[in-house]
Amino acid sequence: MQTAAAVPESVVGLSLASATTMSLPLIASHSNLVADVAAISERRSRKKNAPP
Repeated sequence: MQTAAAVPESVVGLSLASATTMSLPLIASHSNLVADVAAISERRSRKKNAPP
């Protein structure tokens, strides 16, 4: 009975680890996207404020 209870725990741990591994690149690309958007909006505001 003890081994049967241990199997789902290891499966849950494994899926959690794989989910974390999968989400890491997404988090990294998301932070890059935020930085890009910030840079673009900064450029736009500079163009608007620039004298003609």
